[in-house]
Amino acid sequence: MKVALLSEADWLEREASTLRRMIVGLAGESVRLVPVMPTTEISPYLPMVSERVGYPTSRLAWWRRWQLRRAGERLAELEVDALHGLEADSAESVLRLGAQLNLPTICSCWTADGIERLARTRGLAAGQPVVYTLPTEALMERAATALGSGASLERVRPGVLIEEETIPPPLEDPDQSLSVLILCDGRVDDAISAMLRALSMAKSNLPQLQMFFYMLGNGSRKLWQAVARMGLLGQVTLLKPGPGVRNLVIQADAVFQPQAISAVRCVLLEAMAARRPVFAAADPVLDYLIDQRTATLLPPGKPDVWAEALNRLVSEPQAQRSLGESAHRYIVEHYSASAFNRRLIEIYARLTAEALPFDSQK
Repeated sequence: MKVALLSEADWLEREASTLRRMIVGLAGESVRLVPVMPTTEISPYLPMVSERVGYPTSRLAWWRRWQLRRAGERLAELEVDALHGLEADSAESVLRLGAQLNLPTICSCWTADGIERLARTRGLAAGQPVVYTLPTEALMERAATALGSGASLERVRPGVLIEEETIPPPLEDPDQSLSVLILCDGRVDDAISAMLRALSMAKSNLPQLQMFFYMLGNGSRKLWQAVARMGLLGQVTLLKPGPGVRNLVIQADAVFQPQAISAVRCVLLEAMAARRPVFAAADPVLDYLIDQRTATLLPPGKPDVWAEALNRLVSEPQAQRSLGESAHRYIVEHYSASAFNRRLIEIYARLTAEALPFDSQK
């Protein structure tokens, strides 16, 4: 079986490790993947793929559609059996290709905002075999409402690498060295403003604290200005997704997500798999944030609460390490890469009516 994967540049930057896991994991299960993506994004992320299709990007809709049709002609030559849009931004493209090539289509969505984009492209799915995949039950419910009762929905939890003993444990000596990763979507909203005030409040007690803001969206200029206003330039580093950043991310002592971003990002799941304690704002979309099992849930926008959480990393490191262990066990049970690949194989096989073997021991 051969499946074409469509993705946009922004998703590739955030989820390159997910794409690699799909390519490596499915290659051994009789599934060949053909990435279809902007030309400039191919080489940094996919050195291991021999068949791939690139197309120039453009803001002109007619030019983009023409280039997409040319990509479809190339996919016809490669004799692909199905098309998979890896995120909601690629839904229109993958549905147009599905109509052009008369192939079954999978549209994946990772965010609450993405469901609105899926709904806008619903008309393109008419008459096509289309399956929509969502990672959480809350997103499944929202998609059912937005897409209607006729839509075929499947829950597919993302899969992450399970870190065993390959990286140092967190909070080994927090009195001397303490690094905190802060996940944010790029907006300087009330939650991020409160987080910055919490960092300012805590820095006098925690001179060893180093903070890394991991940007999951645009807006680094405004965030950097806010950091400067709070006098935190000496303690804060801004990170953007890209090759090589993952190893730094999963070696932080703790991870904070002060915003309810309503978006599944594998970087948080990977940190949990690596036993990092997580402090997060409650988010109805993210059902894997379970208070005192996988994370400590805190109210957003309250700087004193988040400052106290930072101090807890030093005052009670063993309790935080225990929570990280609990999160690790949860990820092992529910979010393994093999389970993710198995679900994709089930969907691909059903859509193409092709039976594929899968080694359940992998």
